[in-house]
Amino acid sequence: MKPFSQAVYGNYRLVEGLGERNGSPLDVSYEEYWEWDARQWKAFCDVTRITFGAYLKETRGEQHSFVIYRAVSTIESAFRDAYKLDEITVDYYSTDIFRRFDVAVDFVGDAVDEIDKHPPSWYRLRKRKAGRHDDVFDLLANLMFELVLAASSVRGPPDKAWSVHHNMVWGKFFTLGATGPTWKILQFKLRRLLYDEIVRMDKFQNYKGARILGYCLNVIGLKLGSSTYGREYRALAKTVLAWARRGYPLLRQQLPDVANAVLMGNITYEAEHNRLVQTSLSGMSKEPHRQYLQLDQLVEPTEESPAIAA
Repeated sequence: MKPFSQAVYGNYRLVEGLGERNGSPLDVSYEEYWEWDARQWKAFCDVTRITFGAYLKETRGEQHSFVIYRAVSTIESAFRDAYKLDEITVDYYSTDIFRRFDVAVDFVGDAVDEIDKHPPSWYRLRKRKAGRHDDVFDLLANLMFELVLAASSVRGPPDKAWSVHHNMVWGKFFTLGATGPTWKILQFKLRRLLYDEIVRMDKFQNYKGARILGYCLNVIGLKLGSSTYGREYRALAKTVLAWARRGYPLLRQQLPDVANAVLMGNITYEAEHNRLVQTSLSGMSKEPHRQYLQLDQLVEPTEESPAIAA
């Protein structure tokens, strides 16, 4: 927020004009930013926020900004190695990897604050066509999805998975102060992205969809209504549990390694009972608390009713 930063990054026309040939102060070579630590990424996110606010103030989101979109894409590199957190067993929260990830998560909240100051003059709640982001809400929702995907690479142990999945990402996107019209739009779009990725496994079973499914099961729970997130999350919870109930058995039969990618945090699979189990400590009780999701039985194919390929 210093005068020099405002003079350079707060001049949207200057930044966008220089960006026509990829020469804006936000256009940085990957050879440089791959060497940045959390402090440097925080500085980049701060100046990106300044330009983003100036862009909204001047255009109200009516003009596409190539510089802003490239800058947000660059921020995704801040957490490109978040998967390494899964390998760190002690003090993972003190690592530069964790701090860079946290900087990117916080940028979303900062961007929301700028949108609240200068709301765009238009947006589409539902994105009709795939491809380039239609508006700033799609831009941020996509960043949020990538952060969720990165968080899902942390599989355990349960306390670390919960800390990264819920406290670091989900809580900041859905609960801790994430209120107001801008957050509601972003939450709707993020839920849709998560939903689409899960149901896409009906046609193409893959690790990405499995990780998103496992992440959602870990933060939402295995029983409808067991979470504390309100009615607006009920549709996503129903979809996640319904797909897991019917889709997981087939996934385990056809692609066991992909099925194992769903199991993260405190979610396990009991083959003898054909169910998923979520185990958590229950206060002062000696016995842990468990939730169960009974899975559908696979129907053996016959000549009259052959199995349908997923």
